[in-house]
Amino acid sequence: MKKIIFIFLILVSLQNVFSQNNDDTTRFIPKYRPGINYTFKTNVGTVHQGYVVDETINYITVESRKTGEKIELKKNEIVSSRSLSTREGYENDILGNNPHARNYLLTNSAFLFEEGKGTSTSHWFLFENIDYALTDNWAICVNSLAFYPFSIGVKCAFKIAEVDYVGANVFGIANVLSGNTGGSLLWGYGAFGKYTHGSSNRNFTFSGGILGLNSDIFSTVSTSPFVNLLFTSASYCNRFTKKGALNLEGWYFPQTLTLMGGIGFKLLADERNCWSFGCYTFFDNSNNNVRLNLKTVPIPYLGISRKFN
Repeated sequence: MKKIIFIFLILVSLQNVFSQNNDDTTRFIPKYRPGINYTFKTNVGTVHQGYVVDETINYITVESRKTGEKIELKKNEIVSSRSLSTREGYENDILGNNPHARNYLLTNSAFLFEEGKGTSTSHWFLFENIDYALTDNWAICVNSLAFYPFSIGVKCAFKIAEVDYVGANVFGIANVLSGNTGGSLLWGYGAFGKYTHGSSNRNFTFSGGILGLNSDIFSTVSTSPFVNLLFTSASYCNRFTKKGALNLEGWYFPQTLTLMGGIGFKLLADERNCWSFGCYTFFDNSNNNVRLNLKTVPIPYLGISRKFN
């Protein structure tokens, strides 16, 4: 009788153990899909990319197929994550992420910012644009002419789908010569929106907006204090090697029937520095024939982009 009671107690104990394990297993529902390429951002600002190979209640293990390295992340330290499309994952495996994907030549994409980081883009070593990211979605921008600040504005960028982004930019242009000329303190303003589709290595962006300039700048007499110019632009990037990318740009000003086109190549020196070489050409109206004249002579372009912590 004692043996029967002893065996019964053992069976009950084992049943409780199995039941507890089954309950724990039932309660655990994986959050990430194994074999899928993800990008993870942690609460300390680090970014990790790789394929999910294992997941527990508290940890997740990702593997880089480029290096074979496995990294274990605490799930409660992950602040954001996203899965990469098949094409984006393939491009990142071969080329890696493009650290300078926000910039084309003169235009910018709507890709997200990097919180707490600053970027500087110089055009012809004369005009410079400096952005400081307050968050992944908002940034303050300052433009300078020959190292003298003349405009300030705000930029935003949001992800609306897996490879689709929207953004906007609003800024004001100050009259840096107002102390000598006695004119208006405001030379102009601008506002435009943009849409970007694609990965960091291959993408295009459509932009459109308005640029208002003080009528005192123009020699023509105007009854309005500002002359408003509408514009649209299209940009394209194709990164064909780890160190090189092709960039195309087109601008159209409908009120003046002016077209401007540009082509350039980016040299991705490293994570922080990127050089751009190219040229632009202008057409006074949409019926202008392409021939060597003062309207279509290419203008060389030189730019450099830098990233700061």
